[in-house]
Amino acid sequence: MGHFVNLVVGDEASTTEFLAQWPGARAVSLLGGWRAIPLDERLCGSIAERYPEVIRSSTFEVTPYWNPDLPPRGIQEALAAATKRNGRLAYVETAFHGGTGSQSAAAYIDGEEVMQPTIACVGEEMTDLPDGLRHGIAPPHISSDGFPINQALRLIGVVADGDCDEFDTIELGKRRATSDY
Repeated sequence: MGHFVNLVVGDEASTTEFLAQWPGARAVSLLGGWRAIPLDERLCGSIAERYPEVIRSSTFEVTPYWNPDLPPRGIQEALAAATKRNGRLAYVETAFHGGTGSQSAAAYIDGEEVMQPTIACVGEEMTDLPDGLRHGIAPPHISSDGFPINQALRLIGVVADGDCDEFDTIELGKRRATSDY
């Protein structure tokens, strides 16, 4: 069973600010007052249209091997704009099937990128990553503490609960695809 999601994650205030800037986008409630905004085709298109002059940074093209349109051009600007007034948002994505794949994330607080796009691969080595992209190769048994999504979630304020990491604390693993949100 696979796990393929592209989401913006934040608290209610931060996601409300993002939604105000992107009519038609929607948020799904997660545990602990957190919310996820699915980056569906329509929202990705809207973001790219608003920022036509922006060239997506090569350090943000973390999944070009399975969907070259994600994240959309302008996502960094959209996240920075939505967090300008005390906001905290993370961009998270996964691409897993059969225990092999990758996850990546970035975090924005108060209009600033506080965690650059970072990728971790499990069970595979990615040799075609753009220059400057931070990445690591992780064996399947690695602790999830160092994974980019957990790092980004920690930065925006998610606190791991008991034996669960941040990802599982807010139940990001419960839905398997962006379309499930």
